[in-house]
Amino acid sequence: MSAPRLSVIIASYRWPEALELSLASALSQSEADIEVLVVEDGEDAASRDVVERAGDSRVRWMALDPPCGGQSGPNALGI
Repeated sequence: MSAPRLSVIIASYRWPEALELSLASALSQSEADIEVLVVEDGEDAASRDVVERAGDSRVRWMALDPPCGGQSGPNALGI
């Protein structure tokens, strides 16, 4: 399996409604050869449920443990 053409990193922190919109936007782009990495700063069941409900194999869930409390941690893990 080859690497996707594009990687999208979505940093998330306990705001599943915003994650749902961000995920829908990423998956509806014209470029279909993508992976979407959702990186939660800590563990959040509601946000993880959003990822599972998407039901798309291009989406992967990751969680920082322990949480870092900032944007740089999720971005670094995604990269």
